[in-house]
Amino acid sequence: MKKIIFYLVLMICSSQGYATKVDTNARSEQTAVLVVHCESSKSNNPALFKFFKQQFQRNRWEVFMHPVSRVQMQSDYRYLALDRKVQSLAKQGFERIMIIGYDDTNKLISYYLSGIPSKKIKAFVGINMTGQRTTKEDIASDNASSLLNIKIPVLDIFGSHAHPAVLTSTDRRAFAMTLHRSDCDCQKSRQTVIKNANATFHGHEIQLTTRITNWFDSI
Repeated sequence: MKKIIFYLVLMICSSQGYATKVDTNARSEQTAVLVVHCESSKSNNPALFKFFKQQFQRNRWEVFMHPVSRVQMQSDYRYLALDRKVQSLAKQGFERIMIIGYDDTNKLISYYLSGIPSKKIKAFVGINMTGQRTTKEDIASDNASSLLNIKIPVLDIFGSHAHPAVLTSTDRRAFAMTLHRSDCDCQKSRQTVIKNANATFHGHEIQLTTRITNWFDSI
């Protein structure tokens, strides 16, 4: 009853144009969506990230952008920086942390999640993941190898006109992501493609965001 009264007051105040402060404690589980992206022009997609913010906030999810520089991507401490961000969100009271990676940052996130991350992390979305390791790359550069050890649901999503490195490794990633193991919660992991979309998802932003939102709702 108290929650119902609170939301009625909130709706009345909003309709009258009064500023209102949302009582986050009224939610049983607070959800944070952490979008990790590289600051380089190639991997930065502000138009797409704007769609993320708009859609996710409609679901009463808090959205946090976590930019990573090229220097940080190559640093030995890159995983610690991501972990500090996750721990910070956990300390703020977020019980459900959803991580979204875009392009190169998927390597960073998948390797981090293949270790022993915070139990508050409930799902990982990898946009434009690759998975074709070459002799010049180590295991930390190979999404598919890391996916073998991730114990939370993963959504592998990409466009049908994505980069060749994404398209040629779909089977390898799918196998690694859905391989049945008794020690993980992989049953809700999915691999999905958006037809006619390229790596930037220009013109397909709503479709991409909707699929991610619906999948988050199923977790």
